[in-house]
Amino acid sequence: MIVYRFEANPTTVSGAWSDNTLSIAGSYLAQIYVRSATASTTFDVHVVDYAGRVIKKFVTATEIVNDLSHVPVTNILTAKILNSSKDEPFEVMLCFMTY
Repeated sequence: MIVYRFEANPTTVSGAWSDNTLSIAGSYLAQIYVRSATASTTFDVHVVDYAGRVIKKFVTATEIVNDLSHVPVTNILTAKILNSSKDEPFEVMLCFMTY
């Protein structure tokens, strides 16, 4: 098993942030972890595939998203934080596994 971790520590601007992963071939998105600096911050998280399809969506999360469901993926994904109630630092990690 091979594990690849995409990690970022962005600060949202106007309630949003996004970044692309490396090209991932034949793997599973095994974990989506997004955490705001403040416990009261609400935000949305979208993971978008190479064709622009939203493959995972979390709406009005407060402080943390920690999803452990496995989603098959290929190519580049885009991680997005949207509609953040505050512009502040976040911790972002996407964990990919290949078998």
